[in-house]
Amino acid sequence: MTEYSNGEKFRAEMVDAARKFFSSPRIKNTPFEEKKRYLLGRGITEEEISEAMKIGSCGNEESDSQMVNDNFVMDDIPFNESLASNNRLMQFVNISILLGGLSYMGYHFLRSYLIPTFFKIRDATEDHSDRIQQLQTKVISCLNFLHVFNFYLIRFLIR
Repeated sequence: MTEYSNGEKFRAEMVDAARKFFSSPRIKNTPFEEKKRYLLGRGITEEEISEAMKIGSCGNEESDSQMVNDNFVMDDIPFNESLASNNRLMQFVNISILLGGLSYMGYHFLRSYLIPTFFKIRDATEDHSDRIQQLQTKVISCLNFLHVFNFYLIRFLIR
């Protein structure tokens, strides 16, 4: 444990966690005040945060310049976040379409091939087509009867 200037001790693991948090690529573009508020909400003191900043920036000049640049280049953040959310949305839509298509294909295969083959259950459309064919033959036979009846009726009337 290291001591602050006023004699308080701070936790090395909390300083290390804060340092890792600051160097995380996911939050590099986040403003410093927002990062600080988050860490304070997690129970890390301001002294530990400042110590983590010293340790994190010590010997790493590139991260210092990047922190300055991150504070000034704020217009990239919403664009990157919108791309990430748009990418997630497109992945969800693609997976949904794929699962829907596969589900329908499975349903159609089950309904059209497996059930009729193994359980000898006819499809409803086959029953309808059989019924239509029966009605069609009845209509044709009735028309033939009327045709023959009219023929004999006309012949009878002509005589």
